[in-house]
Amino acid sequence: MRAERWKQAVMFACFAILILAMGMVFTRLGTAQVLIKHLHQDNAVTQFVFHDDPNIHLRNQAKPEKKIDWAKEYPFSEAERSSLFSRVLDKSRALESRVTKGAETKVEDWTTKHFWKYPTLVESGRHYEDAIGWQVVNPSQQITKLADGSLTFAYPRHAQQERVDSMVELADFAAEQGAQLLFVQAPFKVDAYGDEEVNGKLDFSNQNADELLAGLRANGIEVMDLREDLHEAAPTSGAYHRFFYRTDHHWRPQAALLATDLLAQRLQAAGIPIERAAYNPAKYQVETRPAFFLGSQGKKVTLAKTEPDDFDVVTPDFSVKLHVEMPSLDVDATGGFDLLLDPRQIERQDYYNLNPYAFYGDGDMPLMRIENLNQPDNGKKVLFIRDSFCDTLVPYFALGCRRLVSLDLRHFTGSLENFIREEKPDVIVVMYTASYSGKIDWSGHKDKFDFR
Repeated sequence: MRAERWKQAVMFACFAILILAMGMVFTRLGTAQVLIKHLHQDNAVTQFVFHDDPNIHLRNQAKPEKKIDWAKEYPFSEAERSSLFSRVLDKSRALESRVTKGAETKVEDWTTKHFWKYPTLVESGRHYEDAIGWQVVNPSQQITKLADGSLTFAYPRHAQQERVDSMVELADFAAEQGAQLLFVQAPFKVDAYGDEEVNGKLDFSNQNADELLAGLRANGIEVMDLREDLHEAAPTSGAYHRFFYRTDHHWRPQAALLATDLLAQRLQAAGIPIERAAYNPAKYQVETRPAFFLGSQGKKVTLAKTEPDDFDVVTPDFSVKLHVEMPSLDVDATGGFDLLLDPRQIERQDYYNLNPYAFYGDGDMPLMRIENLNQPDNGKKVLFIRDSFCDTLVPYFALGCRRLVSLDLRHFTGSLENFIREEKPDVIVVMYTASYSGKIDWSGHKDKFDFR
């Protein structure tokens, strides 16, 4: 009888804890989304609810993102709409699965963002794993460790013909519009010429990239492989990893500046006037913030398993005059390099709630137009179709180029073809890192290789 009562008491306690936890999540979620984000409240109530995250008010004070119907601004043609309908219809079952998965992901995201002391609880769990010798890594994290202690994502092997075909269609369209096309393979932290313990065994990002580039070259598409360039630029064996953060998948600003100059050389050869002197590292000032940045991979394993990176703020030490348009932030202004920076991300050290990498380029902007008023008006325009590796590269590249337009297709959901017709770029640069796992998602027009 006592045993039965004990079981009931334990079950009741667990149920009460679950109710309390869920109530805490939704209370914090409602406070964050309604009181702080939309009503811009900063009072005793919001400070009490988020006493463990005092920076949440600062993160929602400036640069509110504006929702734009890109498909209305850049509508699809009848042919494109017909193609969209047929592809979505063919993939309806896959879409249903993605919706379900998306709901699960959103719930998980809400929990990780708004559960009280979540990072502290996860860190405690990691310490406990170490104490009992538990070394199993959660497969959903897709993270492995390189020989020098750097963290990296691990991607499975996947055929790349679908991406090749999509790039060929874009190349044909670009040619019809009189634009040159260049595909730039951004580097990946796993060295294509090293990291034998991971490369081709746990991670297949380089193998996927090799297949993609081979397919593009076979179809006559111009290719630039920055993996090779950075490997050659590494002064000693193992130095390749110094181009990247240890706890994040992105490259450091110095690596992005080097890649900017390499890309400028390639575009100069294609007839685009660029002032390469603007990319001389000696013309930049560097402010180092020690142990300041915990990257995307570090956040997953927590500080119990890794140490934060130093973060360098690398800005031009010369006069800059830019005209910048970022519609999603309602920005249309003329000024200096600071127009391309988001100081909120580095105002203070906050390993789990801020993202210093997004300091450059205001993070993943759907659309950005930059005109460098200090450069001669040569009538040439460069369009970047990019992912987050260009958060750092695009601002630097703009310093030596008159007209630059940047699109992130994961957030820009209008017609790319319509956009190209209106913008009339002279060169289209498609620059992606090697996260080429899975098939192209044609259902939501948010895939990097959906060039419709």
